[in-house]
Amino acid sequence: MTECLIVGAGSSKPKAVAYSYLFSISANLHYPNANIIFAQDDPILDQILRKGVDGFRKQPVFTTPQKYKKYSDHNRCIEFDYRKFYNCGSLSSGLNAIVLAQFLGFYHIVLAGFNFNEKDANYNEMFKNIKGNSEYTFL
Repeated sequence: MTECLIVGAGSSKPKAVAYSYLFSISANLHYPNANIIFAQDDPILDQILRKGVDGFRKQPVFTTPQKYKKYSDHNRCIEFDYRKFYNCGSLSSGLNAIVLAQFLGFYHIVLAGFNFNEKDANYNEMFKNIKGNSEYTFL
């Protein structure tokens, strides 16, 4: 398996349906029934790990070392530290998911809902810092 799909919050998110056959990573609550989830914000982690949300009840949930300390009592919670790979500022959940996909060995990463022009321009600059050697397809 060398390809994966990562789904974020942008307007191209619905295009992910065409790639549902790929291993998938949901950034936060953006892709129900994804194979794994990356989340780092307390309200999202509380929903996923403490309250339960349909489509997000069984997957491993990767999070930052800081948040892992708070949620480590949940057996689905897994610590992931992008700083072991990139020395850059704080990353969003979506950008953390990209680093995680690289760590997991995916060479081709399909990005749905990653419309950097719809968000803070900093996302585009941060993506350039973490891009790595993988090939990317933006939907």
